[in-house]
Amino acid sequence: MKYRQGVMRGVGGAMGNLSAMMKGDVKFGNNHLRANAESLAWLSSLSREAFQENTGTTGPTKSKANIWSSWSDFAGKAQAFEIEASKLAELARAPNPNMAAIGEQMKAVGGTCGACHKDFRE
Repeated sequence: MKYRQGVMRGVGGAMGNLSAMMKGDVKFGNNHLRANAESLAWLSSLSREAFQENTGTTGPTKSKANIWSSWSDFAGKAQAFEIEASKLAELARAPNPNMAAIGEQMKAVGGTCGACHKDFRE
């Protein structure tokens, strides 16, 4: 469970960094934008597998037990997150990233996070 929580903390960190950049709260170059987007995409590819069966009962967790009883729904939502995060990373790799498109893709990524949290997180 600690591994899974570490993956999800990493997701939250990358999303928080990207959000701060998009809001203009921090001024970093494209290399930071790209690194955070690629980190998010990489972590998204680990998220589904990090929720292995029987990993949610040994300590405090915000995960609902229905992750494992509704696995196909959870896995589909995790896959949507991975797809949208990969699209974000692709946009961030451009030599001159289109910030409006990145902002829209951030909303799409956030939508996948919210959909999963709504059903599978306390």
